[in-house]
Amino acid sequence: GAARDERLAFSHAPSSDGPEGRHHAVRGARWRLVSGPDGDRLSDLETDPAELRDHAAEHPAVVEKLRARLDAQRALDAALRRRLGGASAGELSDLSAERLDELRALGYLGDG
Repeated sequence: GAARDERLAFSHAPSSDGPEGRHHAVRGARWRLVSGPDGDRLSDLETDPAELRDHAAEHPAVVEKLRARLDAQRALDAALRRRLGGASAGELSDLSAERLDELRALGYLGDG
């Protein structure tokens, strides 16, 4: 049968470059792509679990695939923020019960 899509985890963190310098990452079973102000860095978690080398030049197709998934997730996150009116985590208590149920159903709240 056809292989299932690999499960991916997405994360982001600020950098020392200020608000425009966020690092965004996507991680699968083997690869981790970190995108930041200085470009993309690809880690091979099977052969280099300490992530000491950048493997992006050796595996451009992997970078392209993961970058597309990362960009798609960032677009979904931005759409959700717009839908919530730019609510931050601290503002979730101001959301209606209906909105909180919607977020819970989408898996954005860890209590459901």
